Amino acid sequence: MFEATIEDDWRRLRELNEDVWAHHGTGVSFRAKLREAVELMPSVLWHLELADAVGPIVTECAASFRKRKYKDESQRALPWQKWIRERQSISVDADDSALTITYGFKTGPDEALLYAIQATMLGDAAVRLDAIRQALIDAAESERSGAAAELRKDSLFALDDTLEKRLAEIEDGPPVDSKALKNINERFSPYQIFEACLDVWDALYEALPRQVKSNV
Repeated sequence: MFEATIEDDWRRLRELNEDVWAHHGTGVSFRAKLREAVELMPSVLWHLELADAVGPIVTECAASFRKRKYKDESQRALPWQKWIRERQSISVDADDSALTITYGFKTGPDEALLYAIQATMLGDAAVRLDAIRQALIDAAESERSGAAAELRKDSLFALDDTLEKRLAEIEDGPPVDSKALKNINERFSPYQIFEACLDVWDALYEALPRQVKSNV
């Protein structure tokens, strides 16, 4: 569903200046924090890509999903119980052109487990988006000139474009508490979270200094 958008984001990462990937040590220096942010950006796309590949992005929140699937809430099994009880094996095959990870089950994953896997991937992506934002803020505060000054200027809008704000805009409701990001699937559908993650990723990419974007 989102393949074209994600592929375009991978392309933009490929166009970044090669120097941004160079190791500049650890700490709070501008170059080190900028590299930290850029290193996290592919991991967000990886999680989103897997969530999209698991199956169609679900358009109902977890509470609505449970209500539809289980008439008696007390009888429902936790989604991960099937994984815990029935997972039999994992195999990884790697060659020059492919990496294949296969999980074996007694019976195939059901709708509830696929929903849980998808929600987990999106939750991990959301946490990494917040880490990217913080790394860019730290980078902007580490210096007072050059690229850091440009990043501070962009942060007035791009770095303030958080996932919590994007989700609040969806339903025109109160802001989402950043401490409760792990529970956002109770209030929003995976589809809404997916779209918000892509929007915030795009804002964070645009906040990168022009010097690191070869196509600018």
